[in-house]
This record gives sequence, structure tokens and C-alpha cells, in this order.
Amino acid sequence: MAQGIYIHIDMNCYVRTPEEEAVLLAKGEDELLRELREEIAELKAAPPPAIFGSTPAARKSCPIYTGCVDYFPNALALVARLSYLGNEQHNPGTKVHWDRAKSSDNTDAGMRHAIEGDKVAAAWRALADLQAAFEDGYRPEWFTEEMQ
Repeated sequence: MAQGIYIHIDMNCYVRTPEEEAVLLAKGEDELLRELREEIAELKAAPPPAIFGSTPAARKSCPIYTGCVDYFPNALALVARLSYLGNEQHNPGTKVHWDRAKSSDNTDAGMRHAIEGDKVAAAWRALADLQAAFEDGYRPEWFTEEMQ
């Protein structure tokens, strides 16, 4: 069971670590509740990722677990660990998140990491570059409308 403070709002349960809770409580109860409501509203309003498609056939053609996690579990775990370590370096004490304002030169940095032999950092940068490109409209030529 996860350690932390359990907060029940709108029939949902959200968990915060004691450290996160202490920071939020220092802000005051009204501000805490406002932030929680905003966070919950954002989570509920977030549309499903477009990459999975809108039909059952399209969703089945994107097997995230068996087509990616199953293939590369150790590599993905290393990238996830690097995300955590990078977050602790650049945003200590905060929830792991990608602070895109910190760096946007993913292609150059990724190549530098590859040349230096840091395969994990190169993989992180390659994923960051692909994610940003997708968000900017990039689609490989085999990516069809049926997949959306």
C-alpha cells in the first residue's frame, strides 16, 4: 500500500507523500483545496492521447505493453530512473515532471550523449525529441488516419 495522505474528493482517492502534504498545508487550507480541485479538474478534462485512436481496431494496433514495455523493460526502467534523477537535480522535492523550459535541444544533446557513450541519456533525449515532434504534428508516413 502506498505511503502518504489519502484525500477523497468526488469519490476518487488521491495520494500525496507526507512531504508533499507538508508543503501544501503550509500554504493554508483554502489554497490547498483550490489547488487540489484545479489538479483534479485538469486530470478529468485531459483527453485520451490521440495516438491510441478512436476505434477498437485502432487501439488494438497500438500495443503499448506487449509492443514496447515487454520488448524493452530494462531500458524503459533506466529511462524512468534517469527522469527521476534529473527531476531531483533540476526540480528537487517536486513530483517528477518534464520541465520543458529547462532544455529544448534534444537532438543535439541526444547526439552528444550518444557520442559520449551515455546510452540512457541519449534514449531519454530521443524520446523527448519524438514526443515534442509528435505534439508539433509529426507523423511517420506509415501512420494513417485510421490509427487516430
